[in-house]
Amino acid sequence: MKKTLLYILSIPFLLIAIITSITCLVDPNNGTLTLSIISWGFFIVIIYKGKKSGNSKNSHITIETSYIHNGENESSLEGMKAQKILKIIDTSSLNSKPWHKDPVSKKQKDLLEDFEVKNISNLTKGEASLIISAIFDENNNPQQGSSSHPNPEDQKNSINWANKVLSDKNKYVILDTETTGLGKKDEVIQIGIIDMDGKTLLTQNIKPTHHTSIPKEASQVHGLTMKDLKKCPTFDQLEEKLETVLNGKVIIAYNSKFDKRLCIQTQKICGGYQIKNKWSCAMLEYAKFIGELNSSKGNYKWHKLEGGDHSATGDCIATLNVIKKMAGQIQ
Repeated sequence: MKKTLLYILSIPFLLIAIITSITCLVDPNNGTLTLSIISWGFFIVIIYKGKKSGNSKNSHITIETSYIHNGENESSLEGMKAQKILKIIDTSSLNSKPWHKDPVSKKQKDLLEDFEVKNISNLTKGEASLIISAIFDENNNPQQGSSSHPNPEDQKNSINWANKVLSDKNKYVILDTETTGLGKKDEVIQIGIIDMDGKTLLTQNIKPTHHTSIPKEASQVHGLTMKDLKKCPTFDQLEEKLETVLNGKVIIAYNSKFDKRLCIQTQKICGGYQIKNKWSCAMLEYAKFIGELNSSKGNYKWHKLEGGDHSATGDCIATLNVIKKMAGQIQ
């Protein structure tokens, strides 16, 4: 739209430039030379801006890269044959993304150089992210734990994190919650905590303080109703148990930001034990481990918890298995 308007705007200047140029040729002394030069100047500037606008965020990038899979070994660069391919990348999804205009990062540049992408220095961070994602889409997406990861160093860091957690078992616990909902006034109604050997340290249904019923949408996920919770303790009545289990521990959760927020706001509503522990997020580590790029957000795509059953303790076990998977202990 902007490109079209600029081209329309350029038409009067083009007409004036042509007319004054012809007049100058007929009578060089008629005083229209200056107007002719100015008109041509405005016309050229508008056309340039129109072309530049057309090549910006509502356009496409054509990339040329030297690797695609040959089907022999889909999990490594050795399984790709050198063959020139062209791929057109639609950059329209970058609209309104504040990060996309930043210069291409060093990590992105190094990876793109590996794939022999041309004119890397002219790319923005957003464009580079789209191109990297497109390359790996072309290669059927990187496999978990493979050398086709868009940033092998990130994957290595996640593997190291998993190994560290499993080797220092006394330092960590895994926690999961089920809740009345996702909002700022929702409460924890089930909590599960296990150690790094999978032993259950705490599993407890919790009667909410400010909710007289469990929303249907929440019950459809975890299966809990107010009838199940009517005779259960409230959150404040678990203070001693929580302190015993969590004292001095680093808490691991799958989407720790959510579980931490719900625990804190439940304590503010009900009273009881204040969880001030350090938290670590297995979901973010697993996202880095898999390495599937989320080009619209400029980070790694989050994945649903594999093997989770939407019970707090069951999801703790599933989280432990994800950690073991990253560490190579299970498939």
